[in-house]
Amino acid sequence: MDDIINELQQQSFYADQIVPRGHKTLSPRPALFSDHRPRLDARVYEALKSVQGITNLYTHQCEAIEGVLNGGHIIISTSTASADPDACALCVFPTKALSQDQIQSFRNLISACAGLTDIQIGVYDGDTPYEGSVRNTIRQTSRVIVTNPDMLHMAILPHHSRWQRLLRHVRYIVLDELHTYHGSFGANVGFILRRLRRLCAQLGNTQVQFIACSATLAQPIAHMEELCGFDSPPSAAAIAHPRVLSIDQDGSPCGSRDYILWNPRGETQLSDTEQIIAYLMRKEVKSMVFCKSRRVCELLFRKTLDTLKKYPSDASLANKVFAYRGGVLAGGTSANRSMVITTNALELGINVGSLDAVVMVGAPSSFASFRQQAGRAGRRNQGALGLVVLDPDDPRDQRFVHHPEYLLNAPVKDEWELDLTDPGIKVPHLQCAAYEAKLQDETDTPYFGTDMEKLCVQHLLSDVDQSFICHPTYRPYPAALIDIRGPREEQFGVIDVSSSTDRVLEELEASRAQFSLYEGGIFIHQAKFYLMTRVIPDKQAAFVKPSHLAWYSTPHSSTFIEIKKTLKSLDRSGDGLAFGSGQVVVTVRTTGFSCIDFHKGQVINTVEKCSPDIAREAYAIWINLPPRVYQQTHQGPSPWLDSLHALYHLFSRIAPRYLVFSNHSCQYEMMQVDNNSSPPLSGLVPETCKTILHWFDIPSYTGYFGIAERGRFSVSWNHCEQSSAKYC
Repeated sequence: MDDIINELQQQSFYADQIVPRGHKTLSPRPALFSDHRPRLDARVYEALKSVQGITNLYTHQCEAIEGVLNGGHIIISTSTASADPDACALCVFPTKALSQDQIQSFRNLISACAGLTDIQIGVYDGDTPYEGSVRNTIRQTSRVIVTNPDMLHMAILPHHSRWQRLLRHVRYIVLDELHTYHGSFGANVGFILRRLRRLCAQLGNTQVQFIACSATLAQPIAHMEELCGFDSPPSAAAIAHPRVLSIDQDGSPCGSRDYILWNPRGETQLSDTEQIIAYLMRKEVKSMVFCKSRRVCELLFRKTLDTLKKYPSDASLANKVFAYRGGVLAGGTSANRSMVITTNALELGINVGSLDAVVMVGAPSSFASFRQQAGRAGRRNQGALGLVVLDPDDPRDQRFVHHPEYLLNAPVKDEWELDLTDPGIKVPHLQCAAYEAKLQDETDTPYFGTDMEKLCVQHLLSDVDQSFICHPTYRPYPAALIDIRGPREEQFGVIDVSSSTDRVLEELEASRAQFSLYEGGIFIHQAKFYLMTRVIPDKQAAFVKPSHLAWYSTPHSSTFIEIKKTLKSLDRSGDGLAFGSGQVVVTVRTTGFSCIDFHKGQVINTVEKCSPDIAREAYAIWINLPPRVYQQTHQGPSPWLDSLHALYHLFSRIAPRYLVFSNHSCQYEMMQVDNNSSPPLSGLVPETCKTILHWFDIPSYTGYFGIAERGRFSVSWNHCEQSSAKYC
């Protein structure tokens, strides 16, 4: 990789964009093989050799296999056979796409293993057909079932009577990408796993072993124990837990790794990125490019194709560039893909073949994302490059120009918050558990905690046998009332009306539609430009037609927030802060747009054109700031305004440890309310509180508000004023 980096600096477009002290090299790591073989059937070793060419196992692989054979729970936190003829395995992946990607490799291995060729592997997710007997066949015959938390919650546990064979005989439960289970999503999954273990135990299956994988957890054992419920005291022998064994000594080989921070000079971020992409393709460096949004992904895809088609010598390379969008990799196979341009949808490890380099357009929103994205390259024993093209117009990126060590020397692993005490998340799962089987204080407290009986008395119904059953307000199907990943958004259809038959190009979530759909602007789809002719919010539709214009557009939009229902409030009188959470209506008004020259990236025109408002409902938290903040900010531009903006970024970095969102999925708005123009928020704050900060598009208002309620989100205004939050 040294030659690639050195030659990159000799290209005509290079003008010292590599940040001073912004190049870090990690030394290669040799392979560490085990001196002995675990107690596996010889046919398994033959299959490993014939399918994957594996003749020796790495030390961490041997340690993990021995741990499983000894009956323990395993957490494998390295870088990225039983005598029971009825034993089953349940493999849970955080996303449907990831599970579909892994299944073929496993099938190949099983089919090559003598004595296991008749084992059926079933994928049970939202795409599994209802028609015919497909789902029933999986329930009745599959020994290995691949699914995701959503299907466990919605389709398997509520219908456990149909899954008796699996629940009675499941021996291994595999949890991949364990670090994704944090915050409100992680809490939901934690209760789903408790419900699963409870139903298994009721059928006499108390020997379930959990096997988990994650490369970015600082405390893997504690996280796994809390997620799966092993942290609760095993008051009943029936649910006694073996210890969790952490496998963290990586025996796999790893080539050298180079990390580079690149700060564009004069040209736009995308212009530099397209030049880097073209260079890597000419050098036959198989790469992946991560973009922060689908719009940037589309623009870069189009720019890259145009750049390569300019020169006859590069024209053939244009056929080797592919874009990943909407869960689908658009064309090609791993053999002929030289470049994949994607959003963070591929961050979790979906296989696109072995990669030599990763280019990140903008610094990732978290250190974990940086490591996850950069780690996609160099998965074999070769050198790898991770290059971050910083945004010259984004202060969050530019802080790494002055302090590259903040990113390059970031902690290798993260501590993620996992809180299963929030009643707003816990009570609905108690309703689900009671729907699946009556809750008994003595037998079920070890699964759901010592406050289970109190919560059941408050929110469930008591039965004649002193047990608890699901409350009627949650019937007929309580699982349907819980969105484990957050509220579902309305979908807006983008419809091409250029032909006799209207064609839906794609669907956008309402939060994206608000800033993507406006009349007169340009919509980009699969590297093609479309002119938006009409937007009808009431019908969740936008009508477009193909365009050959040489510019794209960015909207001039304003966001308005109306609080519809306050669900919780907290007045911290000691420091003058008041917190609130609840349901809001977010309205985006677009009054025009700028026309950006596609090739130069410069504004060539500004158009004033009102488009229909797009409104949607969302959960939000808000902070009403003390009067002194209003007095400072109301005087016009001041360091206080900058500090308030920094507060947003500070919160956005803190909150992902508690909840699942990035600082690009959670939005922010600041309002200043005058008593004469807008009434104060009744019941929340005194009338003297004028400045309101909102964070919306959050997955669970209860989980978010818990940060403030439990004192975890405390703000020091002196620190904000002095801009001491250096990471923001």
